[in-house]
Amino acid sequence: MKKGMWLIALAGFALLLGMGVPAEAAPSTFCPPGGTFEVTTAADALSLADGYNNNACHLIIKVSITPADSSVTFNAKSITVQGPSLVANPPGASPNVLIVNTNANASVILTGIDFVKIDQGSIKATNIVRITCTAADCPIDVTASELYATTTVTTATGGGFGGPGGTLQITSNGNTSITTTSFTGGALVKFTSQNGSITAICKGGTGGECLPPFGPNNPVSPILVANCTVNGQLVFPCPKLADFTQDQVQEICIPVVPQLPCDGGSKEKDFIAEGLIDLTGSAMTADRHMVIKSDVGPINAAGLILDITQGSLVMSVNNCGGVAKCIDLAGADLNVNGPVNIFIKSGCAAQGAIDTTNATIIGTPVKITACGTVCPVGGLCPP
Repeated sequence: MKKGMWLIALAGFALLLGMGVPAEAAPSTFCPPGGTFEVTTAADALSLADGYNNNACHLIIKVSITPADSSVTFNAKSITVQGPSLVANPPGASPNVLIVNTNANASVILTGIDFVKIDQGSIKATNIVRITCTAADCPIDVTASELYATTTVTTATGGGFGGPGGTLQITSNGNTSITTTSFTGGALVKFTSQNGSITAICKGGTGGECLPPFGPNNPVSPILVANCTVNGQLVFPCPKLADFTQDQVQEICIPVVPQLPCDGGSKEKDFIAEGLIDLTGSAMTADRHMVIKSDVGPINAAGLILDITQGSLVMSVNNCGGVAKCIDLAGADLNVNGPVNIFIKSGCAAQGAIDTTNATIIGTPVKITACGTVCPVGGLCPP
């Protein structure tokens, strides 16, 4: 019987070879002495095209990786993605470290034990992007990056943003921080912190503002370099400013590059944490439902701009422990085509557990309660 089974297996393998179907390559497990694999060359990147699997090694990715399979997974002791890519990306692509899986129904999965840190990285897939940190208090930190799960993702900056389909999931056992980053999941966006906080700051912009031309981190207009340099240093007042034409003066304005707003979550967008959820000043959209839920709070959502096309918003804290402004919606603008339910179950401060000062909250209906006390929109509740 066993011999027969072996013959069947061998025959099947031979048939696959005859059909030209390649066997799927295994992920790399390489780890140099010292326990840290720093991916810095094109050859290094190629060796990780099928993923990585070594939970005893720290993985630092500094060059773009093109996934060879529809599903690529990186498992490591810790994962750092640090851009811009040391190896230049193709023309038209973002300068970030790219892990972009454009195969049909594709996924990119990053799992770290100690921490996951992404800076100037573009992690994208046509179906699933999942980032997980598994150890106790394990943090996830993402800055200046793109996290996209849509059917239309590309390697270009913003490529795939706002597209349909796709699930973006970020789960940590510690604090999760997503700042100066655009993120989108065409079908579902879900951020979960099992034992910590979630900070998701994503600000939109029109690009209509101007930065000061001599700001420490601002690009310098060529017109200033050409006319306002003395002994190799930019000086102000500019020696030739009085001779500038109107067109030259207008060139001094440094346009603000707008950040992409955070959209996605056509099925649901969830932020679920043990502690703090910080969405201060963010601009977000969802096609349907949105859940913002903390066990002990607070929820900082002052200045939040939120549009839900057709669905509902649930924002809640289980027990605030007597902290004032446990839900802070001061100056927020919430426009929901459906029901809004904002509440604190227990542990409300005697005054001002919920702050909706100067907020606009539209929904059908809008229900706000602090430990059973019904709250109007505007001001502190309880007063």
